[in-house]
Amino acid sequence: ASVKQILIDTKAQVAMSGGTDWRQPFRYAMSASPQPDMIFFMTDAQIGGNQAGTLDDIRASLSKSPRMPEVNCLWIVNEKFSSTTLKALASEYKGTYKEVGGKED
Repeated sequence: ASVKQILIDTKAQVAMSGGTDWRQPFRYAMSASPQPDMIFFMTDAQIGGNQAGTLDDIRASLSKSPRMPEVNCLWIVNEKFSSTTLKALASEYKGTYKEVGGKED
């Protein structure tokens, strides 16, 4: 995907209601050449659609690499949503988890 197309898709995603589609950033990352060794994923943890299906799609995207990338997750603290899934994703892919924008930041 071109940078221009990524920006168009990102702007369209901001206008969507009902949560962020977590799958698209991982698809973009894994379509890069070369594929990344490390990914940083930042979100408020609101996830759109079916959570289990979304995680399955992310795992499928990441499995396309001969070397599994490290996934680092940054939670933009929003008490309406849980960071549990981000913590699990970072743990599963040997990355780190960090909270930003909370009371201590």
